[in-house]
Amino acid sequence: MKKYLAKHKELVVFFLFIALIGGNFIFEAKDNDRNNFSTKKIEYKKLKIGLINDIHARSDSNVNGGRELKGYMQEELTYFAEKMKSEFNVNVIVNNGDVIEGTNISSDKGMMELTEVKKILDKIGSPIYWVLGNHDLRSVDKNQWKESLGIDYTNKSFKINGYKIIILDSNFDIDNSDILPGKYFTRGKISIAQYKWLKGELASVEKKIIFVHHPPLTKTGIKKEGQLLVNAKKFQDLFSQGNVVAVFAGHTEELYNTKIDGVEYFIFPGPEKKRKHPGAFTEIIVDGFDLRVIFYEKNKTGEYVSKKIK
Repeated sequence: MKKYLAKHKELVVFFLFIALIGGNFIFEAKDNDRNNFSTKKIEYKKLKIGLINDIHARSDSNVNGGRELKGYMQEELTYFAEKMKSEFNVNVIVNNGDVIEGTNISSDKGMMELTEVKKILDKIGSPIYWVLGNHDLRSVDKNQWKESLGIDYTNKSFKINGYKIIILDSNFDIDNSDILPGKYFTRGKISIAQYKWLKGELASVEKKIIFVHHPPLTKTGIKKEGQLLVNAKKFQDLFSQGNVVAVFAGHTEELYNTKIDGVEYFIFPGPEKKRKHPGAFTEIIVDGFDLRVIFYEKNKTGEYVSKKIK
């Protein structure tokens, strides 16, 4: 046997090479079949996301006969904007719904308040993506909301630093129609059409991060089963199969996180509602498989303090 191997050394090496390549192809094919993802390699770069939600912006009359955002809201939004720009060096900003309070105000006032919030956040100089909240729709309809913010979407996906970011509208009625101003309170629903769109977006290879106003959870620290997004479990199953790193939500005004089937779920409070977490905002850093989340709020003396969530 040794003489045979020595005599046919080149032939043996050739077959070993073919076997190794073949093994690689088989491994990749199996891996692809298991995850339903392409074997294409993606280069991920560190991604910094500035997150703020549930601002519930409100305005007062000013001395010039017009209206402007309440003073403390301007101060807190300005602090957030300056920190994102000068200290955090953010790549992208996400506003995760309930930009305005919206309750009992006209669409004209609501559109003005949306525009004023945008003016402050535009000073950061980074791309800003907006998620629709239920309080926004107490004053304006979806088209007015988009017009005020200068955008053309309520659902959107985009790629940055190798990752896919998905913005999802959770404001639909039980019959899959749009929620309209003045209608009853909704705990959140994602329409059938959106589900199909989302399923297609999740089929791609990239790691994904989801932003949606209503938490896609069956329960939280303060909400019982049946008080949250309709068909939440259905979306959890979709996320766990779709290479989703994390899902970020607001709405319930609580600081909460959990992990389900490999996917991290986070809920953050806003800076305004009942002033439980004044000035609240969040820094998110995604670096390959590493996810870091830091939450900021004012303490009793008015100083900003941070807390590492993950």
